[in-house]
Amino acid sequence: MNNFDLKQRRNELWQVLLDALRQPQTSASLITPVLQELTPIDRFWTYPGRGVMLRLHDYLIQGQFMLMRQLVENCRHQMQSERYRQQSFRPFQTNLELLDRPIFHENRQLDAAPITPLKPYFEVLIIHPRPNDYEMLYRQQLATFKTAHDEFIYDIVLVDCAEDALTATLANTDIQACIYLNHVPACSVASTPLYQQFSQSLLATTAPIQWFDAIEANLCRSIRSMRPELDHYLISEQTPQEMSDYQRGQFDRVLFHVNPFQDLHAAILNGVRQRFSTPFFDALQAYSRQPKGVFHALPLSRGASVKGSPWIHDMLDFYGDNIFLAETSSTQGGLDSLLEPTGAIKQAHIKAAESFGADASYFVTNGTSTSNKIVMQANLKPGDIVLISADCHKSIPYSVMLTGAYSIFLETYPLVAYDLYGCIDLGQIKAVMQDLKKHGRLDRLRQITLTNSTFDGLIYHTENFMMELLAIKPDLIFHWDEAWFAFAHFHPLYHARTAMSAVRKIRQRMADPVYQQFYEQWRAAFDANPDESKWQQTLYPDPALVQVRVYATQSTHKTLSAFRQASMIHVADAQFDQSNFALTPT
Repeated sequence: MNNFDLKQRRNELWQVLLDALRQPQTSASLITPVLQELTPIDRFWTYPGRGVMLRLHDYLIQGQFMLMRQLVENCRHQMQSERYRQQSFRPFQTNLELLDRPIFHENRQLDAAPITPLKPYFEVLIIHPRPNDYEMLYRQQLATFKTAHDEFIYDIVLVDCAEDALTATLANTDIQACIYLNHVPACSVASTPLYQQFSQSLLATTAPIQWFDAIEANLCRSIRSMRPELDHYLISEQTPQEMSDYQRGQFDRVLFHVNPFQDLHAAILNGVRQRFSTPFFDALQAYSRQPKGVFHALPLSRGASVKGSPWIHDMLDFYGDNIFLAETSSTQGGLDSLLEPTGAIKQAHIKAAESFGADASYFVTNGTSTSNKIVMQANLKPGDIVLISADCHKSIPYSVMLTGAYSIFLETYPLVAYDLYGCIDLGQIKAVMQDLKKHGRLDRLRQITLTNSTFDGLIYHTENFMMELLAIKPDLIFHWDEAWFAFAHFHPLYHARTAMSAVRKIRQRMADPVYQQFYEQWRAAFDANPDESKWQQTLYPDPALVQVRVYATQSTHKTLSAFRQASMIHVADAQFDQSNFALTPT
């Protein structure tokens, strides 16, 4: 079983259960092991809910296989078609009354094509002791404040411990917010070795939990390290005076009220609303609705040249009216300028930076080849040295040539068993840097550019690489070519390997008094060791000298969604000089 994809396993088990119930000679021996595995997995999703699972177990005990099949068929159909996202089951009400009836006819296959919901749907995770006792309270109270004017539809998932919360947020991508109470237990008796292995193996790839604070604060930090887009709310039993600013700062909002549900409902919707807003797309829609005379791009003329044509009406049929109404070769009418943004594009840049964890982000319409050229020409000058992976995109050496800098190409290591090449060995990079230092040229080393992920899909441990190389040159600029890795920031398995995730961790570590004390002890032992082989050991940077300088270039059009050759540049640079990077400050 793949412990890293419970969502896929859940779907498989529902289908296996349905196939078993469709057998002419079905029996409890076929159904029991499937239902036993499915039940603890399915609790991490809202739909179909605990009531349905209890009814299925009851049918199994009674041997009511026909009723059980009917209920499973209905649930399976609703999950495949995603009809439950339409609020047809009245969120905060049990699904059982609407499912435990025949809607599947023997001779008619129901359409399983997904239905586009009228409103976006998401789920909220609540970590609460004894969730079975409190679930109805949360449903009834939150339902009181739901209205037809809400922009979103949401439902709730309850778990009772930190371990299950980690599993739920990693497995259920519909979860967009987490709600905590004080005194969250670390694990519960209901947890199984399967989920412990699932959560611990994933935590090993991200930030380990440090149990020096309340469990709910540690849990919040751990979830942020894997899914940074989620919102976090604490319902506190303490008074505001009893809670420290540090504890309060771990959460997006702390609610101290005896009856917090109205504020909680508003906070949940507002958090998603903030992330859902799209400044430039909103401006583009407003632009398309404005009456205007067209004095540029005359052949388009808001579609007039194709609407009256007897020959090319198929072009209008194919693209539709909106693409002609939104023709934007002009930068007038509130659409802002890509080169000198002050309005919608500037706001979009800010939101992109927040989303990707960067200090600043920029849009590029000429692909990541141009993004690479921008980074190189902003940071390099004639005579500089830059380390480059030999598997880099051809735009990298072209960019270096334009700057007048010198390239040192680093060879990737072969993976003979798989007939492909890997990444650049960290030891090789350290050896090259030590050689430059030996010859008095380390000061000319300005930047290192690595491909993450490679064209074969191999990825670097970005944090480890940057930590060790900063130990040799604390102001080294890192340029990570993440052309094929833009999606990784939003995937819990890969998030920790992205450039901007490593930036956040390194900055936190450099400011941590515990690390600073560790570094002093390590440095004393390192300096006392006369053996030159010590440089091959793990190195640690001096927190007093480190200047975190990181750039990531990403092809939005490759692994996210964008028209044309859309690309982004994400910047986290302590010495960032905007005058070298853009026409005017944004």
